[in-house]
Amino acid sequence: ESLTTIGEAAFAGCVNLAEVKFPASLTTIGEAAFAESGLRFVEIPESVTTIERNTFNCCYDLCEIVLPESLTTIGEAAFAGCVNLAAVKFPASLTTIGEGAFAASGLCVVEIPETVTMIGEYAFSECWTDRAFVAAECIPSGLFAGCRFMVYLELADSVTQISPDALEGTDLQYLSVATEEQWVNIANQMGWDIESPGFEVDIRNAG
Repeated sequence: ESLTTIGEAAFAGCVNLAEVKFPASLTTIGEAAFAESGLRFVEIPESVTTIERNTFNCCYDLCEIVLPESLTTIGEAAFAGCVNLAAVKFPASLTTIGEGAFAASGLCVVEIPETVTMIGEYAFSECWTDRAFVAAECIPSGLFAGCRFMVYLELADSVTQISPDALEGTDLQYLSVATEEQWVNIANQMGWDIESPGFEVDIRNAG
């Protein structure tokens, strides 16, 4: 119970390590600490505020992760390549999602809370995602690029900026926005035809 730190790459490549229980005293999990390990389930204690870059990168068997309400940062490629990780619930404390954090993972649904003020490029690229909800103000380059099953995207009224290649390679069929003004703004940034974008647009507060 006195353990506070797990060092960089401490258990990297331990393919037979299927489970680990973290003590409440733990505050730091080093970069790539469990990369390419055999972990299947992970529960991060409340004492941890940051998941470092590559911490669980390419944990192919990881299918469930419980994030603490204290978490503020998920580092670059922290869960990239976790192909069996189908869902994750982001805590309201989260402010930063690093570049490629969940790239090429198995996430089916993505819900980014409005508390997130910084999202790295390609954070959810090439995932199995088919539905996404974004409340962050800015949607960066390649956020959902290559998510070829994505058909539904809902934007909170807080979204004001979107990179033109954020949805490259998706199969967007339905977009939900808060207002007509937001739709015009997003459409202009994406280069979409406002009257005929090629997919259904729902304006939640029309008129």
